[in-house]
Amino acid sequence: MTSEIIAVVVIIIGLAVTALGIIVLVSKIRKNAVCTEEVTAELLHYEKQHAGTSRDSSGNSVSTYYYYPVFRYNAKGVEKTVQSSSGRNSKRWKEGTHVTIRYNPVQPASLVIVGDKNHLISFIGLEILGITALICGILALLGIIEFN
Repeated sequence: MTSEIIAVVVIIIGLAVTALGIIVLVSKIRKNAVCTEEVTAELLHYEKQHAGTSRDSSGNSVSTYYYYPVFRYNAKGVEKTVQSSSGRNSKRWKEGTHVTIRYNPVQPASLVIVGDKNHLISFIGLEILGITALICGILALLGIIEFN
């Protein structure tokens, strides 16, 4: 492949990653807008889900897991037990901890954890990656840097 083609591919990837970051942020903003009923929920346990496999420096296979909290709360007189869609690679709270959440009154199983910043971390990471790719692609097209 020529340097120009590689530069265009890098620009396209940068645009796609930047767009993905914006989609993540807009999705979270929309969910926050509809999850308006604030309650205290009890963290019952975590659901452990396999997130991927990689290799360590010795070549050994290493699995990564995300932990999704399962909460119990009262939504307008109805007890709900719901797994959050916001997972982490570690357990943030001890089981039995009470956490403030907001749920969607139309769909009480849809919730957000008050104070959770996972979406911002994802957005910032994707934007940095996407913008870096865009800059590198543009600099390569201008002949300032080269892809070998």
